[in-house]
Amino acid sequence: QVEVKVKNAKVKKGGEQSVEIVVSKNGQPVSGAQVTVKTSPTGETPSAPPTDDGGKTSVKWNTTGNPGFIGVGVSAISSEGSAGVGGASFEITN
Repeated sequence: QVEVKVKNAKVKKGGEQSVEIVVSKNGQPVSGAQVTVKTSPTGETPSAPPTDDGGKTSVKWNTTGNPGFIGVGVSAISSEGSAGVGGASFEITN
């Protein structure tokens, strides 16, 4: 399971967004999972470090898109090879 939480529901254009990601399997945190983040339609791919012992990682970046809703898609692959996906969205405002 991949939980995705955006810090800010609304971000000014060019502002900083932060996303917290929690990866778990059968209720247990998954550490060392490789996480890929991609925004849509802006296509940003901010780099997130592997998950920590609590299954958590986070990523910050400055948004580049025009005002509107932005989807954040996250995929995670554990060291055992199991995978999961999650997502969230936020809005860029003027």
